[in-house]
Amino acid sequence: MVKEKKKADKKGDKSSRSPSSFSDNPELSKQDTNIPRQEISPVAVQPLEVPIEPEMIQEDEDTTQYEEPILTKLIVERYEGEKVCGLYEGEGFAVFQGGSTYHGLFSEGLMHGQGTYIWADGLKYEGDFVKNMPMNHGVYTWPDGSRYEGEVIDGLRNGFGVFRCSTRPVSYIGLWCHGTRHGK
Repeated sequence: MVKEKKKADKKGDKSSRSPSSFSDNPELSKQDTNIPRQEISPVAVQPLEVPIEPEMIQEDEDTTQYEEPILTKLIVERYEGEKVCGLYEGEGFAVFQGGSTYHGLFSEGLMHGQGTYIWADGLKYEGDFVKNMPMNHGVYTWPDGSRYEGEVIDGLRNGFGVFRCSTRPVSYIGLWCHGTRHGK
């Protein structure tokens, strides 16, 4: 009776083993034993995607949003300055489709280095550019006179900076993340 129980336990152990192990497959177990063996998962597990809701930020109803526009698909209508191999190089002035302008350094046809970009609506950025993108340190000045001075990454306020609103006694000195205040 004890022997029968042990046999039943061994049978249970065999059935609980992974069906994908090489030792359970007689054809695979005959293969060269010097080759390292791998376990193969019979089912590919997809990562669980959980939608993350953006953090709700409470702001006063009358708070004006000051955002930085993104410089994409710039079409130059007029350019004054040097060219090397047909590309804008060195100091130059460009007028873009839509009325925006840039005065500053170019490299290999792109705004690169110190410069001033003025959007058609009057928003102005003065500072560093890297491959057509405001980067590192700069100053945004909005048409109403509000101003941000500080770190900029990919055209957005990011890092330490100072914002002063010209229409209300509001200012923020501190960290920014992806164009929004990040701190108290």
